[in-house]
Amino acid sequence: MREYVVFKGSRNGLQLVLDATVDFEILIENLAAKLESAVDFFSRGTTVELPAKVRNLSCQEQEELSKLLASYGLVFREVNEQCTDDIAMPEPKEIETLIVAKTIRSGQEIIHQGTVVIDGDVNPGAEVIAGGDIIVNGTCRGVVHAGAYGDIRATIKAQRLLASQIRIAGLIARAPDHLDQPDQAEVAFIEDGIVIIKTVSIQEDEMRELQA
Repeated sequence: MREYVVFKGSRNGLQLVLDATVDFEILIENLAAKLESAVDFFSRGTTVELPAKVRNLSCQEQEELSKLLASYGLVFREVNEQCTDDIAMPEPKEIETLIVAKTIRSGQEIIHQGTVVIDGDVNPGAEVIAGGDIIVNGTCRGVVHAGAYGDIRATIKAQRLLASQIRIAGLIARAPDHLDQPDQAEVAFIEDGIVIIKTVSIQEDEMRELQA
């Protein structure tokens, strides 16, 4: 099937590019097939924008597009604000936190649309990819990618954060400088367009959870 629909990353989430020469019905069919084939790729709550200059949709077309995206947990941002009151936005599907009660060993890979909690270690050569946060209740030495589908608010926390590669959304951080194991938990997050890694005390972490 020829692709008339393309997803591109943007600072706000995803940008949807639709072929301006194709009927809307064909575009919807093509989009539905693309979403179904990549059902585990998109993160709940990710915003999808459609530039008006690329394809100007009617209010009815925007509503149909909005409902299709919402059925896969995506939030459509209207390009025609006059249609906002006419569109009933469905609630995106809830994605439960995945709890893995074991150590992730070399060669193993965990992929989940939402938050992933590892009750164990992430060994060198292992990989964890999450649409939400990643929490490792142990030592993290593998590759960890939080906010994998564009969520820049995602964080990575571990009791000992020694990952070979740390990624949040589209940003990559270098491995930590320390060679010895830190005596405090560490959290990685995006601030001012870069990935920051800082220690976090138990008290500070609990306070952050209470404020969330």
